[in-house]
Formats: sequence, structure tokens, C-alpha cells
Amino acid sequence: MSEQIAGRPSIARSWLKELRLHQWAKNTLIFAPLALAGVQAQRFDIGAAMLGFLALGLASSVGYIVNDLCDLKADRLHPTKCRRPFASGALPVWAGIAAVPIGILAAAAVAVVAADGARQPRLFIIGLCAYFAGTLVYSFALKRIPPFDLVALGGLFTIRVLAGMAFVPPPVSLWFLTFAMFMFIGLAAVKRYAELSRLLGEMADRSGAPGRLDRGYDTSNIAFVMALGVGCGIAAVLIFIMYLILDRFPARIYGNPISLWFMAPVILAWLMRIWLLASRGEMDEDPIAFALRDPQSWVLGGLCAVLIFLAW
Repeated sequence: MSEQIAGRPSIARSWLKELRLHQWAKNTLIFAPLALAGVQAQRFDIGAAMLGFLALGLASSVGYIVNDLCDLKADRLHPTKCRRPFASGALPVWAGIAAVPIGILAAAAVAVVAADGARQPRLFIIGLCAYFAGTLVYSFALKRIPPFDLVALGGLFTIRVLAGMAFVPPPVSLWFLTFAMFMFIGLAAVKRYAELSRLLGEMADRSGAPGRLDRGYDTSNIAFVMALGVGCGIAAVLIFIMYLILDRFPARIYGNPISLWFMAPVILAWLMRIWLLASRGEMDEDPIAFALRDPQSWVLGGLCAVLIFLAW
């Protein structure tokens, strides 16, 4: 009996690790349209968006479970991913299979309530369904087909933004969605670049043959990945400026809209720093997770929040 009680906390910790609750921070993108909505945003919109955040978080956790079940064999051979709960044996595979439908039902229940308070209910439901379907397509097919894996990852982040647009008045801003797509394809490229950079240091083959990731890239692709990522980052900043000029400024919902323009150099500076650190081999494999721990990223993010506040 004491052994069972002692074992329960480790099982709970294993589930918390598997559900990747820290990754829910990426779902805060659902609040981005509200932040830029100015006086159009109301208190009830924020409450509904918080429920949308919860629904999206549950859906993303289900996606991580499915991904880990699909990657079980590869994770067991990986130097760090072998410590994931299913790969290490901390959680049985049958429990993961059972958790998938439970998680889907929980996400659907919260989504119905969130959609009831949304300005565009159908858009939120479509966004949530598209996100979950996209995670399945990525896990079963696209994650090992370069460079479509980067487009898929960028698309999943963009869908989060699209879901957030359900909580602000229509129409949907295609400019902002395009900015998000280029921005997050670029950040996905940072992740792949970091993985390839680490591979260069760890897998020096005696024959001189390039090391290869299980995602379909090899070390000879590292220059291509950097060029793609830097190009998408610069394009994202330019598209953000067009979004402000052609979308936000004419809307006349800000008292001081010019302050939003100063977000462009801040975003560009952050992207330049991310790539500088990546080129030095100092970048975490996930730039979003890195930003959550990086003091300078917090300062730049806080500056953007101040600029948005001043625009109101």
C-alpha cells in the first residue's frame, strides 16, 4: 500500500510532463488579436478567450500524446527524448491511447462554452478543429518531409492566431495571419537549425558523410535552413508594417497608432538576436521556450506591450 502511495506522485509528475503544460504558453497567441483590437476589445471577450486558451491547450496536449506515441521507437534511441514518459516506460502505452479520446472530449466541451461567448463562434470551432487536424497530419506525415514540416509548424502557430480572431469583431485580418505565418515558419527554421548545429558537434562521421536528423534533414542543409529562416523573419517584419499601414491605421480605433510602428524594429532586433545566438550554437532547440526563459526577450516583449498600451 505504501509503495502504491509513493508511486502515485511519480505517475502524476509523468502525466504533467507528458501533457507539456509549459508548452501551453504558445497558446497565448490566441490573445494577440485582442491585444491589437484596441477599444473594440471588451471584458467579456477576454473571458471567452481564456476559455478558448484552455480548449486549445487541451487539444495541444492531446497532440503531444499522439506525437509521442508515433515517435516511440525513435525517442527511445534519442539521447534526451528517451526520457519522455512513454519512451522511458514511466507511463504505459495503453494509458496514452486511452487518454486521447478523453482529452478530445474535454477540449470539445470547453470549446463549446468558449464559442458561445465568441464574436465569431464558427471561426473558433473551425480554428480549433483545423489545429487538431493539423497536429495529426504533422505527426503522421509532414514532420519528416522537409521543408513542408516547417510550413506545417508555421501553420499550426498561425491557426492559434486565427482562433483568437474569433474573439474580436470581424473581419479577419489576412495581413496579420500572413505576418504570423512567415514569423513562425522562420522560428521553426531556428529550431531545425539548432538541431542541425548540435548534430554537427555530436555526430562527426569518420567517413565525412553528413549526419542526418530523423526529421529528414542532414548537416549539409544547414545553410539552406538558415537562409530560409532569416528570409522569412525579414519578410514577417515587412508584412507587419503593411498590416499596420493598410489594416490597423485606417481602422481608426487607436488614439496614437504611430506607436505601433515602433514594434517593427523591436521584433526585428529580437529575430536578429535569435539567429545570432543560433549561429553561435547557444540557442535552445525551441526558440519559443528559449524566449520564455530569456530576460532580454522578456524586456523586448514588455516593450511591445507598452507600445500597444500607448497606441490605445
